[in-house]
Formats: sequence, structure tokens, C-alpha cells
Amino acid sequence: MYYKIRQDVLFRQYDEYGLITDNSEYGYRMINDTRRLRGEKYVSKSGAVMLAALDRNPKNIDDIVDELVHIFVGVDLETLKKDTVEFLQYFVDEGFLCIGENEDSCQNYENKKLNENDNSENTTIAFNSDDCEKSIFKTNEFLRSIHIEIANACNERCVHCYIPHKYKTNVIDSDLFYRIIEEGRQMNIIHVTLSGGEPLLHKDIVEFLIKCRKLDLSVNVLSNLTLLTDEIVDEMKQNPLLSVQTSIYAMNPDVHDEITKLQGSLEKTICGLKN
Repeated sequence: MYYKIRQDVLFRQYDEYGLITDNSEYGYRMINDTRRLRGEKYVSKSGAVMLAALDRNPKNIDDIVDELVHIFVGVDLETLKKDTVEFLQYFVDEGFLCIGENEDSCQNYENKKLNENDNSENTTIAFNSDDCEKSIFKTNEFLRSIHIEIANACNERCVHCYIPHKYKTNVIDSDLFYRIIEEGRQMNIIHVTLSGGEPLLHKDIVEFLIKCRKLDLSVNVLSNLTLLTDEIVDEMKQNPLLSVQTSIYAMNPDVHDEITKLQGSLEKTICGLKN
């Protein structure tokens, strides 16, 4: 049997517990999307070790157990395999993981609707979170997200903007961005928002998006989309945890463009939105 983490699910391992969550808190859903939300679940230290053995590519249960047997010393192989299968199946039923008899069927499981896996009779918790809740949650906070203004420069001059026009000239130093994002990931952040100004003005925006994807981060890009290119779109498509937020002030171009002070901005934003 093969297992993998779903593309729209994030897992973080901490010193004494783990967190697995979907992207519903940060992403967007279509109005006709009736799937149930998975939300988030906390697991004990041992549960976090089991989930940490998975990634977004299918892994055979025997390979998973071979990794775990060096961690759970003193547990015989068959017992460990039985417990691991039972534990992982719980998260399959909850919609966080994919399962399949081979790599292809495990990948195809990704397309199954959550409702199809819904088992209302399955109320067994595969882990005990009482100790986690008492010893961790009430004493330590952890950083979930960061918001980085990667450019205060902007090609629009919106009348309501909080950045004075005279300051709309700079972009973040790329090395500083990478340092922030890497330090944040070391702190197990889940989400990053990239904004401006206009973030697409930064010459390294594509590299920034690639870095966020490689660090397994949920990303929200706040942009007017007038500068969207095929290269940027191609990279955005690579990250199933990425969302984009834009503003349209009126469907009348005279009204919208009067607010942005950029002639033709409505047409460009709508074109970017469609792309």
C-alpha cells in the first residue's frame, strides 16, 4: 500500500507535537464547492514522527516502516506496521492523505471528493491529544503566517492607498527576502502573503514564488495583475497552495481607472484575472 500527503494539505512537526491542516484558512473556494472542510488536527510527538515520514509523492508502507523502525526502537516490525497503517488510515478517512495499491492509484486518489471518503461512523481518534493540549497549546504560541511587502513601488496611484506616492519607489532586497522566508520556515510558518505596492514589479517575483513552493508554503499574492506574465502564471500553477487576490473597483473603466489613476487598468486587471 502507498500513502502521500494531499497537495492542498500542510504538515508541520514541532518538538513535542505535530500539526496537519488543509489550506482553507488561507485559500479560496469556488461558490459551488460543497466539499467538507478538513480543518486542522494536532497529533502527539509519536504521531508527528509518523506523518513526517510522508511527503507529496507516494511512499510504500514498507519503506515508511523501514524509516520508523530506527526511531521507535524496541517495537517489533509487525506491530509497528499495524499501528502505522491504522494511524495513517485515520488521516486518509479525514481527507488529509491519499492511499493506493500502487503509485498511480495513490496519485489518482487525489481527485476523490472528500465526501466520498466521509465515514460518519468512524469517531476513533488515532492519537491522544490530551497531553499535547495541556503541556503545549496553553503555554506556547507558534507563528502561523507572515506578511511581506516585497515592493512599495507600484504602477498605479490608487486614491485610497496607504503608501504615499513619494514612497512608491523601492523593492525589497532579494537576499533579505530569502533570509526572512527561510527563518520563517525554520519557525514552521504555514503561510506567507506577498504584497506591495505591486509585488509583480519585483524582478525576482518568480524566484520568490519558486522559493515559497520549495519550502512547502501556502502563498497569497496581493496584486493588481496588470503586470502578470505567462512566466509568472506558469509558476503560480505549480503551487496548489497558492492563491491570488486582486481588486476591481467598478466594471465601468472610467470609474475603476479614475480610482487607480492608470488608464486602461481595468482592462489589464480583468485580463490578468482571466489568465
